[in-house]
Amino acid sequence: MLQLYARNLSIMKPSHYRAFKDLRKEINHLDSAIILLLYFGIVILIYVLIILYKYQLSYGSEIRFIRF
Repeated sequence: MLQLYARNLSIMKPSHYRAFKDLRKEINHLDSAIILLLYFGIVILIYVLIILYKYQLSYGSEIRFIRF
């Protein structure tokens, strides 16, 4: 996951530190959401490819003469 770290948090004002923590939390949530969407996208793509492969095996002889 993407992590953000400040070089020296001791010189930051408390309000800045809180905002930094909130920003880091939001970026981690966004990073997790992107990874989750990519995972489901890959799973759906594999599922579609399996369906198309089965369709090609069942109807391949009838469609073979069509040229694109």
